[in-house]
Amino acid sequence: MPLLAASALLLCLPAFCAPPEAALAPPPAAIPASEQPPRLGSADKLIGTVCGVAIFISTPQNRWTADEKRDMRAIAREAEGWIVRQAHRRHVPLHMNTVFFGGDKDVSVDWIPVSDQPDKDMANMASYKANARWLTSVLSAIGFSQPLDLWEWTKKTMGSDNMHVWLFVKTPGRSYAMPFVQGSDPVHDWVECTMIYSSYRDGQPTTSRTIAHETLHLYGAWDLYLTASARRPDIADHAQQIYPEDVMLGKYPDLEDMDVGALTAYLIGWGAMPKEEYDWFRPVDVPETPVGPTTNAIGQ
Repeated sequence: MPLLAASALLLCLPAFCAPPEAALAPPPAAIPASEQPPRLGSADKLIGTVCGVAIFISTPQNRWTADEKRDMRAIAREAEGWIVRQAHRRHVPLHMNTVFFGGDKDVSVDWIPVSDQPDKDMANMASYKANARWLTSVLSAIGFSQPLDLWEWTKKTMGSDNMHVWLFVKTPGRSYAMPFVQGSDPVHDWVECTMIYSSYRDGQPTTSRTIAHETLHLYGAWDLYLTASARRPDIADHAQQIYPEDVMLGKYPDLEDMDVGALTAYLIGWGAMPKEEYDWFRPVDVPETPVGPTTNAIGQ
């Protein structure tokens, strides 16, 4: 039992719950396990029952206020609700629950990783591993001796098929995702998480758009704008032509003005692969041919 379980807040609002089964398109025939790609991390596909674990983290010098926590919960609900609505538009069964730790008392740490250029940090495996170890220490503070204990706890108590962690940290920064990738440590890195900073570097509060964007990264989505791993310099221009409203392009400030395009839908498990777009947008560190069947997804 986690130490802070008594202060955890479970979110299961009606807007996040899956519609009646009759309203959903029938799923495709089951694919034999031997033909499915290997599972990589806790956030495999964004379907079924998904558990989010949100943790309020601060340093002794800079703590969350009650009002700030309320506002962060509100934008987390916005992001989660938007993701579920996007799934249901594609007839994908998705039910999301989030449990909050640190709601009454922050999880206090001595330091918080901050990166102005997370793309470069993620290319530096030493930095990536250091941040993953930091997650391990945070989870230990709420009663889980290692990340895999949290994974098992969410499966047992929430019945989750997939899970992710939102680290709400009380400091400015550029939020980023830490997905499980080939070569990751199967113990320390298995639980996939995002670093969600309380504000951007310019001091503006973090928005639901950022939470949704970084969450989809954990489930396999790619950035559709120029990053260090982009294969082509004109990636954003091309994305603007075919996926202008995709949240992974992030053109609009309001999350409700964005959607999940066909490529992103495939990457997170919601649809069949659009091969031409896959090849065009594929980052430099992603293999040319996907592992496993290209139609291993629910939806259209």
